[in-house]
Amino acid sequence: MPDKPPFVPNNATPRTWGRVPAGEDAMGTSEYAVALAERHVQEAEERVARQAAIAAGLDEAGHGWAADEARKMLEPMQITLNIARSHLVIVRALLHVLPDA
Repeated sequence: MPDKPPFVPNNATPRTWGRVPAGEDAMGTSEYAVALAERHVQEAEERVARQAAIAAGLDEAGHGWAADEARKMLEPMQITLNIARSHLVIVRALLHVLPDA
């Protein structure tokens, strides 16, 4: 069995390290990388919007302390969203440099 890489997502197994998931074989790995990066941005945007709505709802219900705590969670979520957006830009830029990678 190969050595485990430094970071492996929870749903990855040694058999799938560095491979395109089953069912995605028809799509090139470059297209898959873009699609995955786009999905990460979309999911992060949804999480930020949902958290902002939770904070607003708590505020409207008069739960100021809880609303403040919910807003505190927005900062790291926004940072994660910005990282995902930056990653998408990088992946798209690499496709122009290395189109068949």
